[in-house]
Amino acid sequence: MALSETFDTRALVVGNAYSRVQMAEAGGVAPPTGSRDPHWSNGLVRFNNATLLLVTLEKGDGGYDDRFEGKQFHWQSQYRQSRTSKALVDIKNGSVAAHLFVRIFAKGGKTAEPFHYLGALSLKSMEGDQPVDCVFDVKERLQERSDSIDQILRWRPLKPTDELGAALFQAREVAEQEAEAHNGEDRRDKELRAIFVRRGQRAFRRKLLKAYGKTCAVTGCKITELLEAAHISPYRGDHTNKVSNGLLLRADIHTLFDLGLLWIDEAFTVHVAKSARKAPYDTLQGARLAVPGAATDEPSATALADHARISAERRQKLRERKATGNLV
Repeated sequence: MALSETFDTRALVVGNAYSRVQMAEAGGVAPPTGSRDPHWSNGLVRFNNATLLLVTLEKGDGGYDDRFEGKQFHWQSQYRQSRTSKALVDIKNGSVAAHLFVRIFAKGGKTAEPFHYLGALSLKSMEGDQPVDCVFDVKERLQERSDSIDQILRWRPLKPTDELGAALFQAREVAEQEAEAHNGEDRRDKELRAIFVRRGQRAFRRKLLKAYGKTCAVTGCKITELLEAAHISPYRGDHTNKVSNGLLLRADIHTLFDLGLLWIDEAFTVHVAKSARKAPYDTLQGARLAVPGAATDEPSATALADHARISAERRQKLRERKATGNLV
């Protein structure tokens, strides 16, 4: 049985590419019995001393949110796993070592792409549940090892082709590059928060993507990279990360919603402030909000009413500041 086997990691070479069969040969364990071997076909391949994380970055459908951010690797478990799952508990308490294998695409033509071995990992944080969001420190220096490794480190989801999506995607890349250009960790953390956390906590966003069918509740946009998790009532901790307290919104709609320039009434009708009723937002006034199929996932009417009230107060304050010329 695989869990009783010891995987010898000493033969692995950081930067080298391995198929699953080659991993088994290097580790001195039984090879996969086929492409559907239940032990080797999962993203977590477990042995009694080590767990191999096999990660394909480009899923094409939004997939799990796996990526490098500087010297750290952000990884999401599958939906069936929780923080109490044995595989993740073993990694957290250090009873097994986690080793990272990454590829960008699953296949090159009809041939399966190999994974690049990127070394042992050290768990920094674990949060969320089903899926679980993990942040790992990468022990090896990976920069400038090879073009293939550099492409993995720089990978981001495929760029949207529409004009708005491309503009927002480019803005995200520019902001990230600006963050990386500064050595100060405080500045870096601030900038990266604007890029990644702005999209909503990862587990919360995953729940909204599922509930709303990966579609913006206001515009119908289906470009996953542009969809963000918006809190109706402000984030106050994990208890506010309920689907009923969230909306899946395109990035620009999320901004309007946060600014109080767009709100939704208790009948799920969309309203746009007069100052924002310009193309393309003028067509959204009076639109019907798309809601999840499950009644328990529908936006809270109470939370929507509170947001509408706060939005009206913000707009009133802005009008008063404009009237007095005090816009600083």
